[in-house]
Amino acid sequence: MIVVAKEIGMNIYDFIPPILIRLKTKIIRGSVNLPKAVPVAPMETFSSYKEAIRTCDQQIFHQNDYVRVILHKTKLFRDELSHRSPLLTDGTSTPALAFLGISLILQNNSTELGVIDLGGACGVQYFVTKMLLRNFIKKDIKLRWHVVETPATVEQSKELENEELKFFSSIEQARDALGEVDFVHSLGTIQVLPDPRAAVIELIDCNARFLFLGRVGVTLGNKDVIALHAANFEMAGPGPFPLPEGVKNQEYKVPFTFIPRQEFDQILNSNYAVRAKADDPWGIFAVNDEPIVGLSVLAERIDA
Repeated sequence: MIVVAKEIGMNIYDFIPPILIRLKTKIIRGSVNLPKAVPVAPMETFSSYKEAIRTCDQQIFHQNDYVRVILHKTKLFRDELSHRSPLLTDGTSTPALAFLGISLILQNNSTELGVIDLGGACGVQYFVTKMLLRNFIKKDIKLRWHVVETPATVEQSKELENEELKFFSSIEQARDALGEVDFVHSLGTIQVLPDPRAAVIELIDCNARFLFLGRVGVTLGNKDVIALHAANFEMAGPGPFPLPEGVKNQEYKVPFTFIPRQEFDQILNSNYAVRAKADDPWGIFAVNDEPIVGLSVLAERIDA
């Protein structure tokens, strides 16, 4: 479910002047004040996900054209990986690189890796991981990569399935089909879901040894912040790639729910110990004066 504004192409720094990158970071962190002569209208916030979703035109992730865009771009991205330098992966791959490198070092006696990928779209992180295995890991590791996505995405992604890559419409289905889960992976998805707390708890209940939650958006305040994130088809999925033939660029809005950081940490720490974490602004956007922050976390099951 790759819907947030993110690095474009081989590396975002190849395309955006450094001054703009620094300015964007300062705006996200709230250290830049816009001129008073150009006031910014307050962003509308909501008391619940249900209230927010009613203001949207449609649930975009269930729309066939949206899934066609993601599927089309994923196939182009997959094909490009075969001749791309392994050190110049798309910006969406950066958290996967940390996840793969750390987890496989710790799991170096394994020859098979069972992964649940919540919000994994059409399997882009699977294709990145295969490329990394091929280029950096000097042993044959079989992946069992189970993506959890919307029914529309699951249906259209069937053509990409193979012995390793499968698609499911619920965490429970993916877990039951996988059996033992080694890793749980989710990138930029938690805050997009109707109930982020329940999603994190369900991922923890998979009982994987390692859990990677990347580009999670939370608030430093003590109550949920719910607002609409604006995006379009050209921003969605890996890129930059053209839209599929017959599909026009379309703008859409989706609710993001930023739960308190303290609650997120409490849920995670109930069963997992954080082994690595990093600030990660790509899963967030500014909401008025709310203290929204982004992070990526790699955690290990406490009794592992």
